[in-house]
Amino acid sequence: MATKKIGNRKSAEAIPVNKSAMDRKEIVAAINFGTTFSSCAFQSRADFESNPLKIELVKLAGSSGLSEKTSTAILFDKHKQFVAFGHEAEELYNQKLADGNQFDWYLFRRFKMFLYNRPDLARNNMIKSFGTGKEMSAMLVFQEAIRYLKDTGLQSIQNKYNKGMTDIHWIFTVPAIWDDPAKQFMREAAINAGIATDNLSLSLEPEAAALFYRYLPYDRSTDLDGSVSIKSFRIGNRYLVLDVGSCTVDITVYEVYSDDQTKTVALRELDKANGGEWGGTRVDGEFEHMLEEVLGPEVMEIVRSYYNEDFMSLMAVFEVKKRNVTPDSSSRETFALPQSITDLYKQINNKDLEEGIKSMGKYRNKISVNKDKMNIEAEMMKEFLRPIVDQICGITKEIVDQRNDIDINKILMVGGFSKSKMLQQKVRETFPTQLLIVLESARHCVLKGAVINGHNPSMITVRV
Repeated sequence: MATKKIGNRKSAEAIPVNKSAMDRKEIVAAINFGTTFSSCAFQSRADFESNPLKIELVKLAGSSGLSEKTSTAILFDKHKQFVAFGHEAEELYNQKLADGNQFDWYLFRRFKMFLYNRPDLARNNMIKSFGTGKEMSAMLVFQEAIRYLKDTGLQSIQNKYNKGMTDIHWIFTVPAIWDDPAKQFMREAAINAGIATDNLSLSLEPEAAALFYRYLPYDRSTDLDGSVSIKSFRIGNRYLVLDVGSCTVDITVYEVYSDDQTKTVALRELDKANGGEWGGTRVDGEFEHMLEEVLGPEVMEIVRSYYNEDFMSLMAVFEVKKRNVTPDSSSRETFALPQSITDLYKQINNKDLEEGIKSMGKYRNKISVNKDKMNIEAEMMKEFLRPIVDQICGITKEIVDQRNDIDINKILMVGGFSKSKMLQQKVRETFPTQLLIVLESARHCVLKGAVINGHNPSMITVRV
């Protein structure tokens, strides 16, 4: 079969906005298809006009009941038919794994990054499944994931407003650093999932965050010591949006100004989006690298293949702990080690893990094991974060220095990894004269901003 590459339009044309269609729609729904987590929200036009921040978050099947977000994971059966999405997909796969039946199933996790920086991206590209490495059509994987989120969102909208697909305009968030073929791939997947072309738009993630911030009545900046600084939002302010997600970082500069044509306050992009693949999962990679050195590659391969649920639980604990590490942290962090890991290590190495770590010079004074507990010293936790934090701040500074003609007033941090205390402190040290704003609702500001964008697409008037 001949390979058909996805279109390669200019950036400004890669996000077509059907303003007349959007003006007619009573409901705007947005889907934030994230690398690690996905979410959905909606709002009626009446609610937007009375209170733009009154946005409904769709309840999805989470790890402990219904949640406002769920894992970006999807499960197919041996016939490549959709089975489940989110935490439910991961749990079902883990059950198959425990029974030794995983080879009849296709699980895809964190597959959004498949679209990043792929000049050969085509509609018939194949993507490898998690664990088994079996392949499926990437387009099918994306469209069925979107279909699930669309159908779940539609059900919530019907329950609240008794409205159908023809009454809804759908917005999908995409990273600003994605190239045009990746954006077009997402559009086609959404259309294949049952969303009409005229009822579909894309919103750049940093733009969505900027729009959400635009509607807040104040700027709130929380320091490491808990103190809060508040400043009003003003025309003429120029701020850098630092969108630090799970896998990618988007860096964009915007200005607030008065649009004479629309007689409204609007945002314009002052510099083209920059960024790269240096998000929070790179820190997870540092932790995994340590585990592989401590446990050995053979143990890790078996754990990933046959004890995936235990491994994912350990990584979930690290995900929480890494965000709370500060430059001043001095207390060790304790992790509960699954028995499957300690037993497997002893079986392969003929000694306890506690004894094995003591014989490793590299980690002797940084990591210790006591029965089923692994203790990691504070300095080791900082070492996991430091390379990525330094890279993010270093590249951001390079971008700011290159545009010294732009007087940036503020830095707005959004995205899941923006909650990292280490990253926040490093940004403050790197940019001492700018006000740092970390939105308290950072994890949903992109999603809610996309809804706002759907109601008011003219808020972003200029792109570089």
